[in-house]
Amino acid sequence: MNLRVVRIGTYALLAIVLLVGCAAAWVTLNALAGKADDLVRHARVDAWTTQQTEHQSYRFLLALSEHVAGNESIGLEDVRDHLSHLKGAARFLNLHERSPEIQVIPGKEDLRSDFLQALQRIEESLADRLDARGDLALLLDARSALSPWLSELQELMVNLTHIRIELQKRDLTNASTLIGFNRQLLLAIVVFGAIFLTLVSFEARDARRAEAAAREAEAMARMQHGRFQDFAETASDWLWETDSELQLTFISDQIEAFSGLSAESYQAQPVASFLKQLDGDCDTHELDDMLSRRTTFRNLLVGSEDQQRFLRFSGNPTYDEANAFVGFRGTCSDISDDVRREGRIRFLAEHDHLTGLANRAYLQKQLRMILEGERLSDRHGFLLMLDLDGFKDINDTFGHDVGDALIVALGDRLQRELRRTDLIARLGGDEFAIVRTGEDLTDISGEMLSDRVLSLVKQPFNVKGYEFVVGTSIGIARFPADGTTVEALMKAGDLALYSAKAADGDRAVAYHVGMSEHLERRRQLENDLRIALETNALDLYVQPQFDFDRERFIGGEALIRWHHAELGAISPDIFIPIAEETGLILPLGRWVMETACRMAQQASSTFSDGLIAVNISPAQFTHQDLVQEVEDVLALTGLSPHNLELEITEGLLMRDHQLAIDMLSKLDEMGVKLAIDDFGTGYSSLSYLKRFRVHKVKIDKAFVRDLEHDRGDHSIVQAVVMMSKAFGFQTIAEGVETPAQRNRLIALGCDQAQGYYYGKPQPIKRFFETYAKMRAPKMADAQVSV
Repeated sequence: MNLRVVRIGTYALLAIVLLVGCAAAWVTLNALAGKADDLVRHARVDAWTTQQTEHQSYRFLLALSEHVAGNESIGLEDVRDHLSHLKGAARFLNLHERSPEIQVIPGKEDLRSDFLQALQRIEESLADRLDARGDLALLLDARSALSPWLSELQELMVNLTHIRIELQKRDLTNASTLIGFNRQLLLAIVVFGAIFLTLVSFEARDARRAEAAAREAEAMARMQHGRFQDFAETASDWLWETDSELQLTFISDQIEAFSGLSAESYQAQPVASFLKQLDGDCDTHELDDMLSRRTTFRNLLVGSEDQQRFLRFSGNPTYDEANAFVGFRGTCSDISDDVRREGRIRFLAEHDHLTGLANRAYLQKQLRMILEGERLSDRHGFLLMLDLDGFKDINDTFGHDVGDALIVALGDRLQRELRRTDLIARLGGDEFAIVRTGEDLTDISGEMLSDRVLSLVKQPFNVKGYEFVVGTSIGIARFPADGTTVEALMKAGDLALYSAKAADGDRAVAYHVGMSEHLERRRQLENDLRIALETNALDLYVQPQFDFDRERFIGGEALIRWHHAELGAISPDIFIPIAEETGLILPLGRWVMETACRMAQQASSTFSDGLIAVNISPAQFTHQDLVQEVEDVLALTGLSPHNLELEITEGLLMRDHQLAIDMLSKLDEMGVKLAIDDFGTGYSSLSYLKRFRVHKVKIDKAFVRDLEHDRGDHSIVQAVVMMSKAFGFQTIAEGVETPAQRNRLIALGCDQAQGYYYGKPQPIKRFFETYAKMRAPKMADAQVSV
């Protein structure tokens, strides 16, 4: 204790010495600064006041001289102002300095008083005057009063300068002495400071050693008492301890808030006993394994998925001084809320926001786990890729809210009707995917699953007051046979899906190796179509149309044909969808309209009241200014608008009513005829057609084919004809191939017809060459051979 007092006293003495030394150095520096200021301050004041006094004297005399000389710009008031400035400068003369060396200069005080008196006399001589021009006596008196004083002032300043030089030498000697003293003082401060810091570092080292020893002693005390002093207890953590038999000997009171039972009730119980009491399905095998193997573990998650209760465990095995195992100590936290919150975030990232089904990212993640062998029991299975048939028409016709509701209903139905183990995902839009796994799956299992899905989708959907019956196209890919990576497997499913849609949909197609070749051929076909359009290698045909009342041909419908150099004739059902998907349909549609109108104009002598009908694609209707396009074509070809008829599908009109109304009104004002193509295959409501300026309704061939045998087709055609007449529309039936069909249509009141009975499509040039012959009445009741 006495040694510690001595050390503290030594530190205090050193601290005092350092403080005193620093204070002395500060005072010395201030003294040096004062001396330096004194060396220059008086000399600077002398020089400035003398300069100002001489300057103002000369300005006064100059102003008085110019006034006496008769300078009109200098009045007597100006002279008085300069005199006032001179008096002000004289008052600043530093002639009262208290330094003994300065005070002994003779005549110093008299000089100042004499000068001020001289200025006073001059001021009095000017006081009563209004003008002094030509008064040389006044000027001479002023000069004689100021000149001697100025000479004496300069002599006095010379004396002052010599005296100040001597004083500066003395002050510099004193400053040098102070600087030397301050240098020694600073050296002493550095030495004492170093000693002080060294002693303090020794003291800090000893303090750290003492603290370490205290911690070690505290740790030994915790070991001996067997409690959790080596864990920092927080509000959310429970502390627990077991004996060597892994039975609880201690647990924090926080357990009561979790389980509802007191901490004492868990004495001599296994660590996970409170979990098993809460949730019978809780899996604690990993925790029990860590405890039995006496392994340190951190952040081990244990809980129940069904009950949404989760705990995070950490623990260390403890040993006594003889290195014998005495039990475990650890912490436990209730992280149920955190798991639910993190699970929600993960759910949003991995699931579709509309249906709640898995999204594409989660599907790919699960497929990757399966294909890489992380789920050994699910290494075999099927991937089904689904795409609804006709969903775009529903979405465009009834609105996105109805389309979204239909997607949600389909997702709910699939989840409800398929196995719980099946993974169902929405990939976007109307695309879905289904994954089924299992060791005993065969090709028949995939067919059964796809048939089940087809059946589920076909069942009617009641959505927002509408009833929909939709189909779906399904592509089936097996794994690992059709792909050992996620990318390869999904590509196989996409190819199979494409094949299903290309086969008119509403079916399932399994992937096979040849599909890749088919896709390559399709890409080649797309490129060839582009080249054919650029090189004018496409052909335009016309199928005749017949009018029952006038009993003659009235024109025809323009149909595009493509004869490939290598593949031969390619059906429009094949290359038109390709053109629509690639955007080629816009230049293709323009070519058809321009070619048909040009040929019709060239045959105007025989086609004066005839019609050339041209189909309008959805892309032309919605993605370009159709009205302007028609105007440009008519202006270019010279064809009268009354000779052109545009055929538009009813689905186009349903997509955007206002757009259709505006566009059709402008075309009608131009004189262009408008027909609704394939009526009856879509939504078939003539009531809405009265809002559009159309002239003709075209009855689809699907209702004409069995017209004389099928009562349902007969009723549909009859209803369409009757309602069309009520609204003032003409009707034309397509696909007429037999006299029986022609007679039935005439009996039902249909106006016009088109089909093989009246003529097959023929090259447009030949059509117009034989058009006059076709219009002859004798051809009215006979089949035309072309």
